[in-house]
Amino acid sequence: FKHALTHEVAYRTLLHERRKVLHAKVAAAIERLYHTRLVEHAEAIARHALRGEVWDKAVDFLRETAARAFARAAFPEAVARYEQALDVIPHLPTTPENIRRAIDVRLDLHIPLYTLGQVTRLVRLHREAEELARQLDDQPRLGRVIMRMAVYSFFNAEYAQGITYARQALDIASATDDAELHILASHALGVNHFWRGEYGTSADCFTRVVEGPHAELAKGRLGLSFGSPYLLGACFLAWCFALLGEFERGLGYGRLAVGTADTSGQPQAQAAAYAYLAITLALKGDFADALVWADQAAELCETKRIVVWLPTTYLARGWALAWSGRLTDGLTYLEQGATMTESLGVKASLSQYHLRWGQGLLLAGRLSEAQRAAERALEVARAANERGTEAEGHLLLGEIAAAEDPPRVEPALGCYRQAAALAEELAMKPISARCHLALGQLRRRSGDRGAAEAEFATAATLFREMDMRFWLAKAAEALGLD
Repeated sequence: FKHALTHEVAYRTLLHERRKVLHAKVAAAIERLYHTRLVEHAEAIARHALRGEVWDKAVDFLRETAARAFARAAFPEAVARYEQALDVIPHLPTTPENIRRAIDVRLDLHIPLYTLGQVTRLVRLHREAEELARQLDDQPRLGRVIMRMAVYSFFNAEYAQGITYARQALDIASATDDAELHILASHALGVNHFWRGEYGTSADCFTRVVEGPHAELAKGRLGLSFGSPYLLGACFLAWCFALLGEFERGLGYGRLAVGTADTSGQPQAQAAAYAYLAITLALKGDFADALVWADQAAELCETKRIVVWLPTTYLARGWALAWSGRLTDGLTYLEQGATMTESLGVKASLSQYHLRWGQGLLLAGRLSEAQRAAERALEVARAANERGTEAEGHLLLGEIAAAEDPPRVEPALGCYRQAAALAEELAMKPISARCHLALGQLRRRSGDRGAAEAEFATAATLFREMDMRFWLAKAAEALGLD
């Protein structure tokens, strides 16, 4: 029947059982006729398998259609197909093979749901998958589920738990000789150490991914939604080394990430690489260059609906704009970045958004608002044990106290000392240098010229060693004025 209406009328005359049998036969016939091109006909097979109640085949081909939808960036469609497959699972008998299907569908949903920012749903699905994998004692699948739980622990700013999960996944990877799982678990371990301010340990984890024996394998996406472990490892290495003051190494990894992303042509990967390079440049004080990359990252996220990276790109863009003197635009993006991160339910790195927003407000002279943002950043950082951000939070609170008229000298000194102690402990050389600069400015305002000059000289030496020209110019100007 070629006419749709005639087809529908004829179809409705068939009894349910007869329809089911015919659909099952059609699905089988398509498989038989096109056995060498099943991917091309996955949509039709899935449709007929569903109506024919051939549930195992329906799950398998719905997964295939979902993967194809994701490949063409149709993320909502991909989620709908995976959810449809998940709905079919209860129709299957409880066999080891079908339990594996139930686990795999949940694992599949990681990519599109993460891209759409639906982290809470992912945590629930993977807890279910963990229970199923333990029930089955399927170590390879359990390793992947646990590795994902390490990532979701990071999302919830539960970094100690994330490290525990990641190490368990690494143990399974070693026991099963699973190189792919070893890469992914190393990545998850590095991310959790990073946000605890353990930058050296984090860099070691990511170096194993980018420069280890499985570096070529790490260039594949391996189930990540926005790039490969290799690319993301390079991104984090850029950030790690920037925070440690090793900018030449950091920018080298940042450019490696950009080159890798551009070669892949994947918008999610490009958005990540551009944003991380922008952050690395902003940490160095090269705000004009940072803005070029941040603008490209934000445009990609906006045009390609890459929700999960949008807050990061707005942070990078707002940060660069504010320090380039475009305070109104900068504050808009910084506020949006913080608001979006809270709305996505992602707790990790939230302190960073309030910190950068507070810095922008300080630059704009809005001291009371800057104080609130800085206190919020410090509160979140302490609750999550994000010690690197805590160091910067103390520095910002000190700068706010020092900016008042008259300056609140003792509170500012106390904040600077706390920031300097943490920065020294964490080897955050740029923050140490900025503490010396801030202390010098405060000493000068309070009339202690000798102490001020010593602080400025120390800051200038450190900035020169790191080639932080923006900040070196501030230290040099201060020395010249004195």
